[in-house]
Amino acid sequence: MKAPESLIEYREELFKALSNLKRLQILELLCDRGEMCVCDIAPLLHSEQSNVSQHLAVLKAAGILGSRRDGTRILYWIEDPKVCSVIDAADEYISQLLDKKERALRELIGH
Repeated sequence: MKAPESLIEYREELFKALSNLKRLQILELLCDRGEMCVCDIAPLLHSEQSNVSQHLAVLKAAGILGSRRDGTRILYWIEDPKVCSVIDAADEYISQLLDKKERALRELIGH
């Protein structure tokens, strides 16, 4: 795969990294709890450590996560809190969208 050359291509890579349920769950945990080890993340997601490790690698390769070794464990964290802000903004947008759809449905059925 060739390296991104423009801002929009970098944006595409970022959104590709974010476009997976498990990776979003990992990010939500890290946004809420801070630095964590794969050994702590995997049970919370009811996933195998190897699967979580692969997702962590994708997020790290995208520049979203940092890591450090602590004895035998590798701890991961979100490099920039703006990532959590992006997730919060998406949640707010989704909530507004759902409210709008609910109002439209209520109007349609006359309630």
